[in-house]
Amino acid sequence: MNDQPSETGGDAHPPWMASLLGDTLPPAPYPGLRPFEAEEEVVFFGRDQHINAILSRLAAANFVAVVGPSGCGKSSLVKAGVIPALEAGRYYEAGTDWAVTQMRPGTSPLWNLARALLMRLEEDEEPDPARIAD
Repeated sequence: MNDQPSETGGDAHPPWMASLLGDTLPPAPYPGLRPFEAEEEVVFFGRDQHINAILSRLAAANFVAVVGPSGCGKSSLVKAGVIPALEAGRYYEAGTDWAVTQMRPGTSPLWNLARALLMRLEEDEEPDPARIAD
């Protein structure tokens, strides 16, 4: 019986499921409390309307901020939905060569955003320590 966490990181199946489904259980299709990651896009579904809305907004402006209350699925939407859709060319007008960075707003959201964007930019260039002051 599978009493270990699934390959996708979700909680183990409850023991009673084995009696219903047999000894071989598929991995849980959800990662538990952590967000989905890009490599889990195949088990991330049901948010196509949101993904398409973000892609449409990217058509008008090459930047979209995804905001919402804690735990509503923002990170999963972006990591397992929007980014894979961009890389797969679902927003074909913009190509598949996107610069992606992540940040957490913390107590200084604008500073943290500027820092994350600059650090991402410097991954493609020669780093200039003077451009970020701690």
